[in-house]
Amino acid sequence: MISSAAKRICRFLVCAGVVSQEESELYEYGFFLLISRAVFFVLVCTLGLTCGLFWECILFYLHFSLLRGYAGGAHASKESICTLWTTFCFCLAVAGMGWLRSSGLTAIAYGMLLVFGPMVWILSPLDVPEKPLTPSEKRRYGRISKGLVLVSALIAILAAQMGYSLLLWVIPWSVALEGLLLLAGFLKQSRSQGRQEIFRNLT
Repeated sequence: MISSAAKRICRFLVCAGVVSQEESELYEYGFFLLISRAVFFVLVCTLGLTCGLFWECILFYLHFSLLRGYAGGAHASKESICTLWTTFCFCLAVAGMGWLRSSGLTAIAYGMLLVFGPMVWILSPLDVPEKPLTPSEKRRYGRISKGLVLVSALIAILAAQMGYSLLLWVIPWSVALEGLLLLAGFLKQSRSQGRQEIFRNLT
């Protein structure tokens, strides 16, 4: 698994004297993020080449990763579950992008932005136990994630109106996937912490 690979790399660096034992946990987390993102990037590129959506998939992955990094969302309790669900979600998004492009149903794309855009706006950033945020980080991440979803949606719509529909097949699926992850994380929090505390954190 990815965590095992990150641990092995970190242990090698500690034995080589490149990294101190005190810093090993931080480096291990960094390697985990680097490897996992590289693995999923290769997966998305492979799906894109297979389905004839190479550039769409690259744009989707970059936009989703950026939005996910600031908006947050649900995290699986186990790495294996996280890997399986992430793979499934990416496969679903690639299939959805291909369907939107082949059908040309721009109204569906606009509808996805209309439904999931406000969801990301309201729920982000989601402070979960797996990735706690300080109050200042929460304000900053909230501004950035809201700005990202608003600007990217406007760019996609304007580009489509000018005859460049590629972003209109990509951005809605990225926003939709992030919106669903935020909703899942919100519902998980509401069960464990109580609804009143959650709504206070959103205001």
